[in-house]
Formats: sequence, C-alpha cells, structure tokens
Amino acid sequence: MAGRLLLIFEGFDEIDLSGDTEGRIRHFRTLWDANCEGAKIIITGRPNFFLDSDELKLALGNEQYTQTLYLAPFSIEQIDRSLRGADDRTRKEIIALAREDKKFYDIVARPSMLYVVSIIWQSAGLSEREKINSAMVLDLFIQKTLERQHNKSKEPGFMALNSGERIYFMEGIAAYMAARHLPNQIDKYALEQAVGQLIEAIPDQVSRVSAVRGEDSEPLLSNKRFEWESKRDNIINKINTDVRSCGLLVTDVSKDGTFKFAHKSYMEFLQAKVISRQFAADKAEKEAGDSIANTWKLRIADLEQSDEAMGFLAELFKAGLSQQEVTDDKSVVRGLLD
Repeated sequence: MAGRLLLIFEGFDEIDLSGDTEGRIRHFRTLWDANCEGAKIIITGRPNFFLDSDELKLALGNEQYTQTLYLAPFSIEQIDRSLRGADDRTRKEIIALAREDKKFYDIVARPSMLYVVSIIWQSAGLSEREKINSAMVLDLFIQKTLERQHNKSKEPGFMALNSGERIYFMEGIAAYMAARHLPNQIDKYALEQAVGQLIEAIPDQVSRVSAVRGEDSEPLLSNKRFEWESKRDNIINKINTDVRSCGLLVTDVSKDGTFKFAHKSYMEFLQAKVISRQFAADKAEKEAGDSIANTWKLRIADLEQSDEAMGFLAELFKAGLSQQEVTDDKSVVRGLLD
C-alpha cells in the first residue's frame, strides 16, 4: 500500500496453456488482483502466447498504466561476460564461432538460448569435434529447446504435445511456409489452418517418445490420449496454443496477428530437415518427412531460392551419409534426381 513493493511474475507463457482467449485473460485478471496503487508489477515472457496485439493489450491492461518492452540481443562482449561461469575452453570456442558465423551469433545473442548452447556444447562434445557446422548446432539446439518444454511442469495434461510431436509441428509449419513461398511470417489464420491439417496427417510413430521422460506416447489422434469425439474443438485450441507458446515461434511485431520463427535460420533449417528426412534410413523418421512433404507438396525446388536452406540441406545429407556408412550412393542420387 506504501508503493514500496515490486512484484515480478517471470515466464507468463509457461502458465497452464489455456486453449482460448477467455482462459488467458482470466489468468491475467488474477495477477492484476495483486496490484496496488503506487506499487509496480513486471510480467515477463513470450508475447506469442497471445493471438495478436489486441489480446495482449486486453490482458496487460490500459496503456496509460503499462509499458511493453522487448529485450535487445547480446553483443559479443556481453556473450563473453555471460559465459564467465563456463570453462575457459568452451567460452573461447563459442566466442570464436560467434565472431565467424552470423547464424550462430544470432542464436547465442539471445540470453535464454546462450545458456542452452553452452550446455549442449559440453554434453554433445562439440568442442572435441573437428568440424562444427551450422546444421549440427541448430539441430542439437532445436531438439534441446523443444524437449526442455516438458520440464516446465510434471502435472499430467499440462502440455498438449510431447517433444516428438512438437518437433513435427515446427517442421510442418516451416515446410508450409516453404511450399507457399512465404517469408519468415505467417498470419494467425494460416497458422491455425496449417496446424489443423498437420493434426489430421500426423503419423502415429511421431508420438512414440521415450517413456523415461514421462511423456504421453499414445498417438495424438488416439482416443486413449484425448476425448476427440466430445472435446474436439477444445483439444485443437489447446494444441494451437502449445504450438505458438512452446515451440520456436515468436510474435512478429512488424504486423499485427502474425508469427515468425525466432530466427529465419530456424525456418530454413527445418525446411531442409523435412527434405532430408525423406532420405533417412530410419523408417519412422522417413515416414514423418514424407507425411509433411506430401501434406504441402513440398519439393527441393521450393528451397532453391534460399542459399541458407540449400546449404543446410547439403550439410544434413553429408552428415546422414556419413552416419549410415553408405557404400552404394546410387539410391540417394536417384532420389535426389527424382
């Protein structure tokens, strides 16, 4: 009441993923009950939790009393300072690559991502590998980012999707944007339409994740997973909120009601990953790639205007062939020709 209190609600996008606008607004009205005249509240999180700026303003309150701020990316010096707790070799190698590779710099310039990259750097033994390409770093980083969403809550039903499904939807949306020759921007109506079609096309194998993580591995369209017959609209709304809030998408502030991948490189990498999956030796991985590509009629030609996507594709093919120890490359060559 004396105005000497500052409340910080960190990570509003990590609250229970209410599937509709009314549920999201209700959460924020509860937070505003803690407000007193003269005191201050800071609420942090991803704005793509909301459908558009109108919903955001409705939740956050009158502009006379509130202000929206967006964090700027780190400089090389700030990255270096933030890695002071990492071992000296890791810090030096990350800084060196950030100076040389803009795509990698754009990843580690985001504070929330820098920590994850430093962890991946050590756990994946990246410092010991002779060659580290952008596709390798992005692939490991994206997997880690999407998998860690599961750790936000141990309560059953909190997340609509498991980690395998979340990767499928991110790749599916990126492929949709490539097939439609969209820039790194998709409006909310197209996004919901794309998610709806991806739900219908999802192979059962996509949902098969490790039981060790405690995620639900029943097929997404299974009645054991959700009550599809009686609650279909609610389930689809919840999946849409999960895709917006727990993946790689962010609100595009340049145009109201639109979303984009946090960095264009994510989109280009995922587009290349869908194509490369179609040549995978693993049956389940190939099935997922074929399903997404067939849903949008995606072809390699849809990527040829992007040097970045084609570069990622080349790196993925090279890594894939190396891992498979292919002695006869004719099948891959024939597939590429087709």
